[in-house]
Amino acid sequence: MFPARDVCNKCGSTKVTKVRLSGKGTLISYTVNYQSLPGMEKVQPSYIGLIKLDEGIEIVAPLTDVDENLREGARVEATIRRIRADSTNGLIEYGVKFRLVENEPNR
Repeated sequence: MFPARDVCNKCGSTKVTKVRLSGKGTLISYTVNYQSLPGMEKVQPSYIGLIKLDEGIEIVAPLTDVDENLREGARVEATIRRIRADSTNGLIEYGVKFRLVENEPNR
């Protein structure tokens, strides 16, 4: 599970093990979202990817720094990016997004 939790969301077990991931993987598929949520109008369109991490785990995560080189099979890596900013109190929320890896061969 990502982010890590103390309880399995499938079976309810508390016998979970944390595994450190490399943060690198392959983009299996992606979609483009043109609808915006309140406060997210400036980041449209948004890109969401299905990513197979090098450790074999598949996750769905937002993509960032997208350009015309976005394609299925591309190598990607995790990075920290701003998710949103709350203009009423000045808080900025950061989270994990994935970006294309330059000069790394496809696997």
